[in-house]
Amino acid sequence: MCVRNVKGIKTMNLDKCLKQAENMAANAKPWILKQGDKVYTGVFNQKEWVYDVFEDGFFMMKVNTKQASKAKQFVSRWLNT
Repeated sequence: MCVRNVKGIKTMNLDKCLKQAENMAANAKPWILKQGDKVYTGVFNQKEWVYDVFEDGFFMMKVNTKQASKAKQFVSRWLNT
């Protein structure tokens, strides 16, 4: 963990934080969601730390999460409302 609590004071180790962020970005997975005749894809944007969502290949929205499952769930619920 890059932030730790020492005697009530939070301290950061920048190298550990950068490594943790690098690992999260490397492990981010793209996803596909099909609804009706439309195909939605989500791709992790490492520069902005969000999932970019595309509808049939055209940009649709950004979802502010680091987990593919939560991004896919959000888009699915958003489409059904």
